[in-house]
Amino acid sequence: MRKALIAPAALGDLGSGKQAAAKPPVPAVSDNDSSLAPFVPWAIGLLVLTTIAAWGGIVINQFSTAPCALSPQGCTEIPIWMKAPLISTHLLAFGLMPTAMFVFYKRAPRLLAWGADSPITSIIGLSFLMVSIAGEMGWHVSQKWFYQEDYMILNAFFYLFLILGTALWALGIQDKETKDTPLSRGLDKVLLACAPLAMVAYGLGAAVFHTKVPIYIILSFEYAVLTLRFWRLLDKDPRVFLFPFFSVGVNLFFISLLNKYESDIILNPLFHILHDAAGTEMGVAIITALVYTAPARLLKPSEAK
Repeated sequence: MRKALIAPAALGDLGSGKQAAAKPPVPAVSDNDSSLAPFVPWAIGLLVLTTIAAWGGIVINQFSTAPCALSPQGCTEIPIWMKAPLISTHLLAFGLMPTAMFVFYKRAPRLLAWGADSPITSIIGLSFLMVSIAGEMGWHVSQKWFYQEDYMILNAFFYLFLILGTALWALGIQDKETKDTPLSRGLDKVLLACAPLAMVAYGLGAAVFHTKVPIYIILSFEYAVLTLRFWRLLDKDPRVFLFPFFSVGVNLFFISLLNKYESDIILNPLFHILHDAAGTEMGVAIITALVYTAPARLLKPSEAK
C-alpha cells in the first residue's frame, strides 16, 4: 500500500495550541494519467502530414543533381512507391524526438523523485539526436536515398551529434545517489569523450580501416550505459531491455543486410525502412512509452525502506 506524504507545515504549531492556517493539500500524481490516448490523434495526424511532406520531398528530389555515392555518373532510381515510405520513415523521427522531449519534460518531477540527476540534460541530448537526423537525411539525399557505406562530411556530422546526444541523454538520467562514486564518474568521463573519439574513429575508418565498426562499438557502449541507467531509474523494469534490442540489435542486423544489397532498388530501401522504423525509432518509442506510463511513485524503493 502506498503511503501518503504529509508536509510538515500541514501539522501546524501543535505545541502552542494555535490553529494552523488552512493550506490546500499538495496534489499527488495519480497513476490514472498514464494513458497514451491523448497522443493517438496527434500521432495519426503526424503520419498523414509526414506522408504528404514525403511526396513533396520526392518531387524536389527529382530535380536534385546530387550523384549517388558509388556512381558519380548517375545511378538507378529507387521506385517512387518505395521512396515515399522511406522518406516518411525519416520524417517521422522529427515527430518522435519532440514527443520524447515532451514526455521527459512532463515527467521531470517524477524522474527527479525517482533519482534522475538532470532531466533537462536528457532533453538537450534528445534535441541533439534530432539535429543528427537532419545530417543523416542530407547524406541520404546525396545518395539518391540508397543506403551505402560511404564517407562524407554529412555522415560524420550525423555520428557526431548522434553520439553526443546519446551521451547527454545518459548523463541526465544517472542516479543522484551514485553519481559521485568512482564507477559513475569514470563512466561519465568516457561518455563525454565518446564524441571526439568518434570523429577520430570515423577519420581512421575512412582513410585506413575502411569500416565503421569502431563507431558502432562506441554507440553500443553508450547504449549499454543508457540502458542500465534506465533499468535502475524505472525500478528494474525488464521491459527496458527491449530498448537496446531494437535500437542496437535490430538496427545493426539490417545494416549488415544493407551492406550486402547496397545497389538493389527494392531490398535496399526495404531494409533501410526496417533499419530505422523497426530499429532505432522503435527503441526510442518503447523507452519513451515506458517513461510516460510508469506508475507514479513518491519515493524510491530505497527511500521507502
